[in-house]
Amino acid sequence: MTRWPLALVTCALLVLGALANLDGSGLCANGECINCLYCNGDCYSHCTCYSEINTCCCKSPPGHYAVGYEQVACPGGTYQDRLGKPACKPCSDSSEAYYYLQYRGSIDHLDCEAAKCETVCGDNTTCQEEKCMTGPAVVAMMESSPKELTFCSSFDTPIPATACSWTKSGAGRALDHRAAVVIGFGVALASIVVHRL
Repeated sequence: MTRWPLALVTCALLVLGALANLDGSGLCANGECINCLYCNGDCYSHCTCYSEINTCCCKSPPGHYAVGYEQVACPGGTYQDRLGKPACKPCSDSSEAYYYLQYRGSIDHLDCEAAKCETVCGDNTTCQEEKCMTGPAVVAMMESSPKELTFCSSFDTPIPATACSWTKSGAGRALDHRAAVVIGFGVALASIVVHRL
């Protein structure tokens, strides 16, 4: 009899994950990733944990973004200096500052300086053309619709298809779906308990 609530919770979380996948959001909220604890002196206030399935939704660490699944290192030409963000910021708004795309996980402008194309490629124009981009161009690729899957898969460590977008469409709808499913399972659980009495 004690297995019913656990089974319902597990089933609800699986359905939530399936519904979340329909509109591009993950199990966790935008800016959060699954089991990606980051500790900067305050380890536990950054996560919401679900002991029933041994899973936590944590704020993504600096240098990364998350859209509800895993944490993803910011692509070269971008950075993130804050916790729990669903996108990265351009290192520069200039269309003349090029950055090495493979330099990932920047947390500040010092990292952005180290990621500049000339630092990595030197005077090699082939390297610059094939492996570098401006910050605004990277942001445009990550905000494009449909997703630029070719761009995301071009990295040494590819950006997963589930995280290959910084657009926010569907996020509100995902919360509505989740609330409806949770309420539905709550009603189902209540009817099972009442029926057994």
